[in-house]
Amino acid sequence: ISSQAQTDPLTQAHGAKSQSMGNLKVNLQDAWAIFNNVGGLDRIKNSQISLGVDTRYGLKELSTTGIAAGIKTDIGTFGVGLTRFGGKLFNQQMLGLGFSQKLGIASFGVKVDWFQTQIQDFGTGNSFLLSLGGVADLGPKLQIGGSFSNINRAKISKASSDHLSTLISMGLSYFPTSSLQVHLEAEKDISYAPNIKLGLEYGLKEWIFLRTGIN
Repeated sequence: ISSQAQTDPLTQAHGAKSQSMGNLKVNLQDAWAIFNNVGGLDRIKNSQISLGVDTRYGLKELSTTGIAAGIKTDIGTFGVGLTRFGGKLFNQQMLGLGFSQKLGIASFGVKVDWFQTQIQDFGTGNSFLLSLGGVADLGPKLQIGGSFSNINRAKISKASSDHLSTLISMGLSYFPTSSLQVHLEAEKDISYAPNIKLGLEYGLKEWIFLRTGIN
C-alpha cells in the first residue's frame, strides 16, 4: 500500500481552471500549458501571463506559487514558467522553458525543466527533465491530447537513486455547444495505478464560467 501526503510542482495540475475541473492537464489551452501540456501552448490566441497561488489548509509548507507565460510569434509559441512548493525545511522549485507549434490539425511541443529540491540539513539536489506533448482536432467538436513528462527518467540529484515522477497523460475533450465543455482524462505515473479525471465547464457569459470536476 502506498500513500502520497503532499503535492509538488512536477506532478500537480497548475492553474485554477485545471484544479477546478478535477486537476485536468492535457487539453486546457492557456499559459499554464507550459506545465500541464506544452503541446497545447500554441493554441492560445494571444500572448498571456498567469499568476497562481495554491494554499492547502492554510499551511505555507503545503503552498505552491507559480508564474507562467506564453509568447506568440510567427513561428510558434514560446513558454516560460517558474513554480515553487514548500516552506523553509523542505521546498522544491522548477523552471521550465518550452516551445509549441501548430501544424494543420495538431500542435506539438517540447519542454526542458530545471528541478531543484532543498531539504534543510540534508542538502540540495538539481536535475534536468525533458517533456513532450501534443493536441489534435478529431473534428469541430472533438479533441484528443497527450503529454509525457520526465521522459529521460531524471533523478532527484546525481547522488540519489530516487527518480522523479514520470507521467503519461491522455485526454479526450468534447464540445457539444459553444458554451459547454466535457473533458475525460487518464494519467499514469509509471510507479502507481492510473488516475481517471472528469471535468465540465459551462460558460454563462463571455467572462463567467461554472466548472466542476472529479478524479
